[in-house]
Amino acid sequence: HACESHAVMNAMLDSGIQRDKCRVVYNVHPDLTLMKPAEAWRSQWGIEQDAWVIGVVANVRPVKGVDLLLRAAMRMIDLPKWRIVILGNIYDEEVVRLSKQPELKGRIVLPGYIKQAPAAMTAFDVFAMPSRSEGLCRSLIEAMSLGICPVVSSAGGMKELVRHEHDGLVFPVEDVESLHAALRRLYQECDLRNRLGLSGRDRVRTICAPSVVAEKLESMYRLAPAFA
Repeated sequence: HACESHAVMNAMLDSGIQRDKCRVVYNVHPDLTLMKPAEAWRSQWGIEQDAWVIGVVANVRPVKGVDLLLRAAMRMIDLPKWRIVILGNIYDEEVVRLSKQPELKGRIVLPGYIKQAPAAMTAFDVFAMPSRSEGLCRSLIEAMSLGICPVVSSAGGMKELVRHEHDGLVFPVEDVESLHAALRRLYQECDLRNRLGLSGRDRVRTICAPSVVAEKLESMYRLAPAFA
C-alpha cells in the first residue's frame, strides 16, 4: 500500500494491515501551467491588487474546518484590506452562514469550483487548511510548490510536510485562537511569510518531486511479490 503520509500509514496499521506491506509515498507536486498572472485573478474576483489574500482550495465540508478559519478572521476586522478566497464547492451550512455575518461583509470571495484552481492560487498571499481530519491534501502541495506560505492544522499528514516555523505555521486542530494568531502574525510580518513560503517551495520540490515519487513507487512495486 502506498500511503500519502505517515498519518495515513499509521491509520492503516491500526486497522490491522501489516507494517511490511505499507510504504509512505507523498503525492507528487505538479508542473502548473500559469494561464494568467495573479493580478488577473484578483481583478476577476473584484479584489484590490494591494489586498492581503488568504486562500482555501477544497470541497468545503465540515471536516475541512473552513468555519474555523472564518471564526478566526472575524477577530481581524481591525486590520485593513484583507480578503478570504474559497475556491471549491461548499457543502457546509455553517460556512455559508458565517460568510454572511456583518463582521465579514465584503471580505469573503466565493468563486466556487474552477478548473484552474491550482494555477489561480498565485493570487494568494497565504494558503490556509484548517482541517479537523486530513490525510494530506493535494492543494497544500500545489500551494507550497508555488511558494505560497501555508497555515495548516496539525491534522494528519500536513504537519509532516509543513515543519512549523520552517515551511509554514502549524496550529492545533480546532484551535481558533492559535489560527487567528498565526494569520495576524503573517499579515504583519512580510519577511517571515516570504521566508516560510520559499522554504516550503524547496521542500515539496525535493520530497514531492516526480523523480523522487516515481523512484519510491518503482521500488515498492519491485518488492510487491514479497508482500503477497
